[in-house]
This record gives sequence, structure tokens and C-alpha cells, in this order.
Amino acid sequence: MRNEITIRIAAEILIILAVLAIFCVITSLWPLVFLVIPGILIAALRLLFLKAKKKPDKPKAANVPVSLPEHTEQDVLRIAFGILQRRITEQVTSRYPAARWIWDVPDAMDCFAENKPLVILLNQAGGFKKAKIQVYNLQFRGILYGIHVSF
Repeated sequence: MRNEITIRIAAEILIILAVLAIFCVITSLWPLVFLVIPGILIAALRLLFLKAKKKPDKPKAANVPVSLPEHTEQDVLRIAFGILQRRITEQVTSRYPAARWIWDVPDAMDCFAENKPLVILLNQAGGFKKAKIQVYNLQFRGILYGIHVSF
């Protein structure tokens, strides 16, 4: 409401200054024209500023605390297992850039959750075919390269 009144007043001032400038040009009062032109520019800029500042009113939300979704134990295990796989890939490719790996067992996530030994099968890893993954308390600790096959 107040912003609309301010915009209307600025528009009226702009109209008055424009009429005054036209009057000064017609009556050849050039010194006044040089005073009115900066006034027109200032009023126009003020009007543009007020219109740009005016935004549609949004309903204010109540100060309700946003609750984060709680993670279940399965979610935590899934996240930790994803991190484990990424760390294994980083370690294997840093040592053997062309190497690829897969889990030795199909239920590797269950073995990980139960803290059972984890083994990966390697390909193009300098002759190593298997490696044991060292995990403690759901955290990656290292890789023990095992069986070495030479051709």
C-alpha cells in the first residue's frame, strides 16, 4: 500500500518536471531547462527503482522448524557401502590404472553389514586376481592383494 503511494507520487513528480521542461523550451528559459533535465532524470530513476523494488507479496511462513528426514539403519549401511565401493575403486585404480574389480560374493552388502570378510576379484591388476578388503567398524582400512598369477 505504502509502496503504491510512493510510486504514484514519483510518477506525478516526473509528469510535472516534464511539463516544466516543455514550458521552459517554449518560452526560451534555457537556464531553467538545465535545472529541470537533471530533475527529470532523478525522478525517472527513482520511479524505476521503486517499481523494481515492488514485488508481489508472498505469504510469510510461520517459524516452523524444518525437520530433517531421519535415516534408518539400512540407509546408513547403504551410504557406508557406497563410500566403501568408491574408496576401493580409488585405491585399485591409483595402483593399477587399467584395473577393474567386482565383488567375489553376490551379497557383499550383507557381508559388509555383518562385518564378514570381503574379497574382490581383480582384472588387469598386475597379475593379482583377488584382494581382501580390510574393513573395521564400517570403515575402509585398506586392500591386501593376494593371489598373484604370472603368465
